[in-house]
Amino acid sequence: MSQVREKIPTNAKDLSFSNEDFSSQSFDGYTLSNCVFEKCDFTNSSFEGVSLWDCDFKECNFSLVNLKECTMQNITFEDSKIVGIDFSRCNTSLFFSIKATKSFLQYCSFSSLNMKRVNFNRSKIVQCRFDETNLSEAQLIGVDFAGSTFHNCDLSKANFEKAVNYVLNPCENKIKKAKFSSPECLGLVKALDVDIVE
Repeated sequence: MSQVREKIPTNAKDLSFSNEDFSSQSFDGYTLSNCVFEKCDFTNSSFEGVSLWDCDFKECNFSLVNLKECTMQNITFEDSKIVGIDFSRCNTSLFFSIKATKSFLQYCSFSSLNMKRVNFNRSKIVQCRFDETNLSEAQLIGVDFAGSTFHNCDLSKANFEKAVNYVLNPCENKIKKAKFSSPECLGLVKALDVDIVE
């Protein structure tokens, strides 16, 4: 019997878990709602077809997780590590809502997702892809976007205050009424292949 089935029922609600090693485990077909996971390791686990509702992941390692057809609604990551995940494989036909604050994200794809009003405040979002992503009204305060790319995204009214290392082509992305801090806002012209002379 897998470690998951020993500790978590297939339809879990209002449960809390701390310091658990769920790496390389299968949650396939589970429904988890109003659950809290703290300092748990989910590396290489599978969440295929899982329904996640109102769950919190605090100081967790959520790297290389399979999210094929996973439903994620009101999911919060805080101080967590999220590496190598293609969020576009989630089931977004009805819902998709995540929040990741003070977390480290790398090699993740958010292509073609509706992430309006998403909150990524104070996270490091490194070498991630945003293609045709709706990030309008997103809270991106203090985010480090080193190596991340934005193509044909809606960033209108997004808040990039104190964000760093972003390179945005304003000709390829919608940035109307977005907020940027100086001097980091020079990232808006780096993609235009122009020289800034002081």
